[in-house]
Amino acid sequence: MYWLGRRGGRAWLVRDGRLAVHRRRVVAKADRFFARYGVATVFIGRWIPGLRYLAAVMAGATRMPWWRFAAANAAGGLVWASAVATLATLAGPVGSLAFSATGLLVAAGAAAVGWRRRRGARLPVAPAA
Repeated sequence: MYWLGRRGGRAWLVRDGRLAVHRRRVVAKADRFFARYGVATVFIGRWIPGLRYLAAVMAGATRMPWWRFAAANAAGGLVWASAVATLATLAGPVGSLAFSATGLLVAAGAAAVGWRRRRGARLPVAPAA
């Protein structure tokens, strides 16, 4: 994902067209943010679904040095994997099953809420009588 951002992400974000002014403003903010918090964002991004990919693409688009990205990404991945393995070991076979089931329920609930919000936004509103 880093290479997608590095090779074409910035050009795609700052291109002319619809919302060009907004996209360019966001890229300028991302440049400042990643200059200051880039390593921490990539490290913590390994823990948050969705942010993992966005952080990698934006790190590439903001021209974060590859070695710095790779080090933060590897460290975040190692710490994340160690934490999950430790929790699963401490929970035991039954606990890890409950841990997995809880994760699936939370993910399904979040997807349902997002789907309902999107669906609700598209429904026409009936005029008041």
